[in-house]
Order: sequence, then structure tokens, then C-alpha cells
Amino acid sequence: MWKQMYQSMLTKLQQKRLINALAVVSSIFILSGCGATLANMPAPVENISPQITRIDNACLSQVTERENAIRDSHSPAQFIALANQSMRCLQGVRFYPNHPDNQQGMQLHALAVVNYVKGGDVETAQKQLDAFKVRFVQQDLVFDDYTSFIDTATALLDPNLSARQLAMLNINPNLKSELSRVRQWSL
Repeated sequence: MWKQMYQSMLTKLQQKRLINALAVVSSIFILSGCGATLANMPAPVENISPQITRIDNACLSQVTERENAIRDSHSPAQFIALANQSMRCLQGVRFYPNHPDNQQGMQLHALAVVNYVKGGDVETAQKQLDAFKVRFVQQDLVFDDYTSFIDTATALLDPNLSARQLAMLNINPNLKSELSRVRQWSL
């Protein structure tokens, strides 16, 4: 009888140990599987908002001072220098419509285009106008008379515009008339 009780106790004890061992082994397998899954998951993203690079205020004030100083100048070198300085202020800044300096960036870039034209560097002015269109997609500046900067610069820089194309541009009527007159006489 003792022998039967001992064997039944032993089997119960072995069963418990076997169940405990299976539980431990199962836990290890489950945890190692989870560990492998976690190791393959990408790290959590901490901050997905873009870093905003702003226009340097010192550079902006230097451009403004130089612009005021050469306002009545007729020196192509000074116009080119102002255009180059305007473009330096924009280096490294990525603009988008809600960027806090977007309007100032557009104005600086437009100032550079206009001053390249004034300085006689039409090729660089055209390149910078194209860059303006890429940097500020579907955006434009409007002058006080509600005319378009992009249309005005296009009219000034593209001598091959037809009369119809010129008529379609939103530019100052006096400029449109003068460009039409110049193109008529150049034929």
C-alpha cells in the first residue's frame, strides 16, 4: 500500500514537475519569439516634425541696407552683388507654404532675379527665375498694382514671346506696351 501511495505521489510529483518544466520551456519559447519580433520592428519615431531653418536676420538686414544704398545707383556690379547676397541669405533654407519665412524668402529670391536683370546678367536671372518656380511651387508675388512677379520676369527675360503670349501675362500695362513696342521695332 505504501508502495502504491508512493508511486502515485511520485507520479503526481513528476506530473507537476513535468507541467512546470513544460510551462518554463513554453515561456522561454514564447519570450524568445517575442524578442525576435521586437528586434525586427523599426525604432519608434520620436519627432516627425521637420526642423525649420530660418532666414538669418543679420543677412536680411544687410540686404536691406545694401538695397537702400544702391537704390539710385546705375552700377551693374552693385546690382549683381546685391543679387548674390540675396541668394546667400536663402542658402540652406527649405521653404514650404506654411514656413514662417516663406514670404520673405520669396521676396529675397525675386529681389535677386530683378537685380540680375538690372545688372545685365540675363542668363543667371533666367536660371534664378526657374529656381524660384521650383522652390516656391504654385506661389507668386503680387506687386502693388496686382500684377504678377513671375509673369513680369517672364516677359522681361523671354524675348521670344509672341504678341498673344505677352497679352496673356499679368504684367503692368505700361511695361506690356513698351515690350510690344520694342518687339515690333526689333522685327
